[in-house]
Amino acid sequence: DPDIDAANLRIEDYFAGKYDVRSDETEEARWRFFRDSGIMLDPIYNAKAACIYYRERMSNTLLVNTGGMLNNLL
Repeated sequence: DPDIDAANLRIEDYFAGKYDVRSDETEEARWRFFRDSGIMLDPIYNAKAACIYYRERMSNTLLVNTGGMLNNLL
């Protein structure tokens, strides 16, 4: 659509090929997000988004929690 301004859209592929890997960095982002928002992100996918969010010190950002809550049982 030519009317859509995607100037601020950025694709982050830092975790490409290693989505199933849990790390200290993603776990810290996950718990920090929980403390900040009261929302517990799953440790597999959404924790990666939170990790980038905090690492890049983003603001005016829409972070979509896509589910995956059963991954909390892992």
